[in-house]
Amino acid sequence: MNKRTLPRLAGVLLLGAALGISGCSTITGSSGYGTRTSYAIEQDTRIARALWDSIRTDESLDGTHINVDVYNGFVLLTGQAGSDAQKSRAGELAKNLHGVRHLSNELSIGPNSSTQQRLQDTWITSRVKTRLTTSNHIDSDRIRVLTENGTVYLMGLVRYSEADYLVRLVSQTSGVDRIVKAFEYLNG
Repeated sequence: MNKRTLPRLAGVLLLGAALGISGCSTITGSSGYGTRTSYAIEQDTRIARALWDSIRTDESLDGTHINVDVYNGFVLLTGQAGSDAQKSRAGELAKNLHGVRHLSNELSIGPNSSTQQRLQDTWITSRVKTRLTTSNHIDSDRIRVLTENGTVYLMGLVRYSEADYLVRLVSQTSGVDRIVKAFEYLNG
């Protein structure tokens, strides 16, 4: 393994653990408004894999910590880049992929977050998902929750009133520094 592979492999393993703990991998199972089709889920998976492969093999992005999430063609980039050029490059790679409907490039410029911070973020995500799952106001399968450096990112297909409810719910969770809505809004 070279110097680039080991940190990326560690990041992939940590991401896999975070997804398993937080329940982010549960994206189907509900029916009715606001749910995605199997085709949309397959396309999101295709986009995420293609983007991740592009980021991983682009030497100009060495040393970055970039998370990729896709929900209904909306791409969210979180993590850290060492420069504005690296942030822009990651955004370009996303925009050039077929099927990307919207990009939220939330990469911060600075050093990569520590393992301790990533574990804290996983813990915050778990608590938010638990609150969401026990709520009777919205189907938690329609919402994706991610946390990076104390910022909670919310994705999904929601009504404006549901987004407001979700922000109130998340803001009551300790450890949350900021909330970013990366929703696709439904009429009504």
